[in-house]
Amino acid sequence: ITPFEFNGLDYSVAHPTLSPTGSIMYFSSTAPGGFGGSDIYYSLNQNGKWSEPVNVGPNINTSGDESFPFLANDTTLYFSSNGHGSLGGLDILVSYKLKGEFTKAYNFGGHLNSRFDDFSMITDSTGRAGYIASN
Repeated sequence: ITPFEFNGLDYSVAHPTLSPTGSIMYFSSTAPGGFGGSDIYYSLNQNGKWSEPVNVGPNINTSGDESFPFLANDTTLYFSSNGHGSLGGLDILVSYKLKGEFTKAYNFGGHLNSRFDDFSMITDSTGRAGYIASN
């Protein structure tokens, strides 16, 4: 076990999730230069070394907080945010990677979210069963 090379003393790096092959890691961070409080980034594993983190962009990240990413497969990213018109606190959203870019995030609304913080969505390989955490 080795520390992630891009950890920082002045910001947090949290909630990692790996692609099925282990070649991409998504995580949230409050590193400077983002869109808001915490943003979602990714890093590529190239020959056992992680690349410089890349912000996933404005279709996912807002001036609020985005966190708890979960990559269900190579193209489906679930995450939590309080910056996409939430019902209250963090809501769970999804975005799909098409042609190398993530689509505009979709908020599940009251079908999945509550007026409290809802986060840590995970699913099985079919995407039809899963779990969330909520306070």
